[in-house]
Amino acid sequence: MTRGQDYYRETILDDAWVTVFTATNTAMFTYPYVLGNPEECSPTLADISRTYIMDSKIGDDAVGNERVIERGKDIGADIVVPADVIGDVEMTIERTIDMLSLVEKEESYDPQVVIPLQQDDEHTHVEHYERVAAKLWEHGYDVSDYIISVGGVKDAASHEQLRILCELRERVGEDQYIHGLGFGATANWIATLRRAPTLVDSIDMSSVVQDVVNAKKLLTPDMERVDYKLPRGQNSTVLSVMLREFVLYMMMYYLGPHPNEKDVPTEITNEKMKSVLNEYGY
Repeated sequence: MTRGQDYYRETILDDAWVTVFTATNTAMFTYPYVLGNPEECSPTLADISRTYIMDSKIGDDAVGNERVIERGKDIGADIVVPADVIGDVEMTIERTIDMLSLVEKEESYDPQVVIPLQQDDEHTHVEHYERVAAKLWEHGYDVSDYIISVGGVKDAASHEQLRILCELRERVGEDQYIHGLGFGATANWIATLRRAPTLVDSIDMSSVVQDVVNAKKLLTPDMERVDYKLPRGQNSTVLSVMLREFVLYMMMYYLGPHPNEKDVPTEITNEKMKSVLNEYGY
């Protein structure tokens, strides 16, 4: 009997070295790695997802840890993210400890908690890791038991983002789960993660999905964003969803063992990124 599409989709997801998450609130979405926030989340998506992350909507002070827990519990999110603050290591640590305490008090909800890492004028991401690890230990928690996320790097150059990942992976070892936020969907990044698949365990590449919705762009297999305006009207949302899911499955396919090498981005053209990888032995 011929295997259906579901089998091949599952195989792509299962075999990928790096998991790609996306932010969406479209209930008909079937791609199973999703982020939401307390103001935009879906119980339907949380129910069908392999992993659903309740993010904290960084930058919105009105959304605190209590709200994240409340909405995460409402929809059954698997993971919750403390209300971290871009560029503020100390406040992020304080809110991380608070989130762990809140989850510990819950009797009927036991999500995983992300330990978000930031950088500021006095601390690198690795130094933040050191500080939060010590604080967690004081409160009876072991940082190695948690997912750590690398944030606050969206506007950094690609080679600077890469150096942060390399420094952090070197410090925490291969067993610590690292999630990357704000890393662009480019040929250089795909080639980098194929060369160094242990750098991160998962990434958020929501921009490629938002391009379809907001910018009327589509990411091609050559990692180029081209104009792609969909027709609007009744039932047109399903066409948008199909395109968004195509892009995400393509990313997962590229970050796994199945594609022919000649058909995927394998050459890193950014010399600074190549230099960083060589420096760290990749």
